[in-house]
Amino acid sequence: MLWYSRHDQTWYCFQQGECTRNSGRPEGYNQMRLKLVLVSSLVAALVGAGSAIAIIVSAFASLHPITTPGLLVVSTYLLPVLTIFLASIFVYRHTARRRKLQAILTATIALLLTILFFVVASIVTARRQPVQPQPKSAERAQG
Repeated sequence: MLWYSRHDQTWYCFQQGECTRNSGRPEGYNQMRLKLVLVSSLVAALVGAGSAIAIIVSAFASLHPITTPGLLVVSTYLLPVLTIFLASIFVYRHTARRRKLQAILTATIALLLTILFFVVASIVTARRQPVQPQPKSAERAQG
């Protein structure tokens, strides 16, 4: 039978004068890296929703309907999804414990923040007064 008495109780000194006796692990050993999760979620939501909002505001500002959806329309959907996916992979690769949980948490928080940014952008860019169309009779009388 093997006996590892020295490894069962280890002293850890993190700062001078503060030593703790623990069972082989530092105090915050099994915690998630919440800062990484929150920052990467925020960056993913800002980049994804921000780029999609910028495309929508700049390219689709005219009142003409889009008859043929092209690459520009598809990119407004794909950019937020792609940034959320990349942020989840980044968190998954840069954590050692609870990888799947942290990646799913990153994707969920980023998705909620993206929806929040879209709602705020739609409120900010909404017209206060409805656009009144010009009467057709006035155009015919002039022409």
